[in-house]
Amino acid sequence: MTINEGSHEEKRMKRKRSSLKVNPAGVSGIRKPEGIIRKNQDKLQRKEEVRMGIDVTVVKEGQLMERQFAEEKERGKELCALREEQDSVNVKQERLLQE
Repeated sequence: MTINEGSHEEKRMKRKRSSLKVNPAGVSGIRKPEGIIRKNQDKLQRKEEVRMGIDVTVVKEGQLMERQFAEEKERGKELCALREEQDSVNVKQERLLQE
């Protein structure tokens, strides 16, 4: 075996070792992308929330913000409708008082 082959083998082993990463469970294996790890953690968290009886309809913060905005918008519409009804009642009462 020549010097070059030995160094090539060592380089290959270093590359192989660096590609292995200890995953969150503590077992060494092929490196997992962060997105997959995060997705799995989200799944586990949702399962735990379901077990605890928490409403799990909203998954992400963005969706939560959109839902809150939609709810506020609907509340605003309801308030406008209530105000219009109150205004119409007030106008009717004024007309009755004037007559």
